[in-house]
Amino acid sequence: MAQFFIVVFIVFCSTAQAQFSARNLMENQYGKLPDTDQSNFSSSYNKLIVNYRFDDLKATSGVQAFQTSFTDRN
Repeated sequence: MAQFFIVVFIVFCSTAQAQFSARNLMENQYGKLPDTDQSNFSSSYNKLIVNYRFDDLKATSGVQAFQTSFTDRN
């Protein structure tokens, strides 16, 4: 148990050398589209952005996805 507290103390007292951050945007839609006779339309949009910073090095990467129940719209 004492080893755990020593590790926690070292982690919280040391300075950070690098930084990660992430952002996520998710949007879901469900309902009938205007001016259509089709059944209810559902879609999902998801975007993830990850940042990394170390001294003067900065890197950013992102992934996004769009899904619907209609294969011709994906």
